[in-house]
Amino acid sequence: MSIEIKPDDIEVNSVLVYGSDVDSWKAENRYALSARKRILDIVVATLLLLLTSPVLLIALFLNVFFTGGRPVYVQKRLGFGGREFSLIKLRTMRMPKNHEKWNKLTELNDPRITGWGKFLRKSYIDELLQMINVVIGHMSVIGPRPETRTLSDEIISKHRRFKDRVSVRPGVTGLAQVYFRKPATEDDLWRKYYYDRLYIADCGFMLDVKLLLQTVVRVVRLRGW
Repeated sequence: MSIEIKPDDIEVNSVLVYGSDVDSWKAENRYALSARKRILDIVVATLLLLLTSPVLLIALFLNVFFTGGRPVYVQKRLGFGGREFSLIKLRTMRMPKNHEKWNKLTELNDPRITGWGKFLRKSYIDELLQMINVVIGHMSVIGPRPETRTLSDEIISKHRRFKDRVSVRPGVTGLAQVYFRKPATEDDLWRKYYYDRLYIADCGFMLDVKLLLQTVVRVVRLRGW
């Protein structure tokens, strides 16, 4: 099984999204919820937590100073079956000032992100705490990125098939994260969903291994979002 994709040039239209091509992808993919994938998740997440614990502890310590004493960020996201869980990550943005309300998506060169936070994002260090979510069973190492209920509901009101993303466990990394640019708008999120659908339809052990290795390459090259 192979998936040939050109990064950053996917155009999603109503024929693709609502046509029979997408309907044909609905064949059950047992691997997505299999014991084999769960074992892979636990092994990879546990090893990463053990091997990167010195880096994670240093990052947590430094983050106390760069974030005003709030180094960890916890947010409710949608998981498998539409159930909410608490996603954990290192905080990469400054704290809101004067009762600021942040409702917009994170953008490239977002001024809210601290200098230290940019490094954490590019190196994927900010995502390491999500391995705890993986071990608990909220997430998978590989899968669609989880979104908030509010954002998901907004997109579903325009594109009903977006809700199919919760048919598998959300992931720390995945096909969209490796092959697509960082979403800056709701339209980008909808385009990213095309990659999520490809993964949901065709996910398998070898594809997970391939995406895991490609994520390692992105980490080494500091290509994180």
